[in-house]
Amino acid sequence: MDVVSTLVSQKLETVVETANPDLIYSMRKAVTTFFLIAAWQEQNGQHEALDVFLYTARASGWSGFMWHWIMLPITRLLNKGSTPPLKQAVLLASPHLPWWSFIDGKHLIQLWAAAAWEVPYTDEIGQSVVDTLLQIASYGYLQPHVPISMWSWLNKCLSGPL
Repeated sequence: MDVVSTLVSQKLETVVETANPDLIYSMRKAVTTFFLIAAWQEQNGQHEALDVFLYTARASGWSGFMWHWIMLPITRLLNKGSTPPLKQAVLLASPHLPWWSFIDGKHLIQLWAAAAWEVPYTDEIGQSVVDTLLQIASYGYLQPHVPISMWSWLNKCLSGPL
C-alpha cells in the first residue's frame, strides 16, 4: 500500500473505532474516493485498502455513503474491460451501495450481475452477492431488472434454502 493509502487507512480505522456512524458519514466523500483507490490496488493483489474500506462501510451502519457521484466510475469498473479483481472489489462493496436511490438502476444491475458470473466464487463474494441481490429485489421498481439467471446463481453459492 502506498503512503497516502496507508495514512487514509489509519485515519479511517481511528474513526471507525469511535463507533460513531455520523462521523464516518461526514467523511463520505473521502471514503468513496478511497474505495476507488482500494479497487485499483486490489487489481495488484493489495487487499489491505479494500479491507479497510469494507470495515468502514460496515461500521457506517444505516447512515451509509453518498455513492451518487461515483456511480459512473463504478459502472466503468464493471464494464467488460475491467479485470476480475476490480469487479471483485465492486461486488464486495455492492451491499453498501444505495440501490434504492438509483432511479434507473437497470444498467448498473445488469453490469453487477454479469460481474457476479465472471468473478471466481468465494464465500465472501457469495455472501456479498446474496446480500446485494436480496437488497435489490426488495425494491419493487428494481426487482424486474434482476436477470433471471441471478436466481439460479444463488443455487451455486447456497447450500440450503433462503
